Order: sequence, then C-alpha cells, then structure tokens
Amino acid sequence: MKKKINIAFAIVCFCMALMFSHFDAAAQTTATKQTGTPKKKITFISKWGPYTGNTKATAEDIIKLVALPITVIDSATKEKWEILKFNFGWRKKDIFDDVDKGTRKVIFMPNVVTVTSDNKIPLSWQKEVMESVTSGEQFIIEEIIIQNPKTKEARMCKPILITVL
Repeated sequence: MKKKINIAFAIVCFCMALMFSHFDAAAQTTATKQTGTPKKKITFISKWGPYTGNTKATAEDIIKLVALPITVIDSATKEKWEILKFNFGWRKKDIFDDVDKGTRKVIFMPNVVTVTSDNKIPLSWQKEVMESVTSGEQFIIEEIIIQNPKTKEARMCKPILITVL
C-alpha cells in the first residue's frame, strides 16, 4: 500500500510539474498574441530558507525552517518578486489500523493549504509541523504566483519539494 501511495504521489508531482511548464508556455503565447512580443524569459529561484528545488532536510532543520518566509528572486537581476499566492502541501505520516487484518500500517496523508497575501505558512500549520514532523514526510510549496514589485507583472515559478530525512 505504501508503495502505491508513493507512486501515486510521484505521479501527482510529475503531473503538476508538467502543468507548470505548460502554464509558462501558455503565458508566453498569450503575451505574444496580446502585445505582439513574447514575454522576456526570466529564470526564478524560489527558496524556503536555504532550500530550493527538490532537496532533503532533517526534521530538526524543518522545525527551524517552518517560520521562515518563502522568497522568489530573478536569477539575472537578483530582484526579489512579491508572492501573491502559493499552496503549501504536507505529505504527513499517519498510522492506519486495518481492523480486517488486525494490523497497523504507516500511510501518508496529503494536507494542503492555499496561502494568499503572505510569504509564510500559517501559524497553525507552523505549530503542527514543529510538534509532529518525522522522517519520510514531504513538504511541497507549489503554484507560487509572484509579481514584479515595479511593473506588477505576474508569473508562476517552479515548486520547492523537501523530503524529511
């Protein structure tokens, strides 16, 4: 069962990554149709504390990290973009009692919250993460919608996935 859930989670992450790449291509096409010129290609670095992209961290590091803001920087100009919205997901470890077989199994439950008008995860989630984070769990910050503070141009950037060691 655990292997099926891990495979399902991997498929969901892959599909979301595919969706993000499609979103950027669609945005480029729309910008070209509306203005006659394509949007300038910008590479963003999305960070949660020192972590970017797909990485691993200890539970102790996650406890320190949980109160830190999510930041997004233009890699060329080093300009910090404002975060308008993001989804914070936690693939939390849980115990399932199989009453039919009389056994207990470790399962992973997906938990997601959408955050708007802030660059930190909600305090209630911070508290729960600090109290119960364990190895094998995963955190994903996805669908990060950002805005240039000067031009108010909005974009979407790549997700951050952290696996707890």
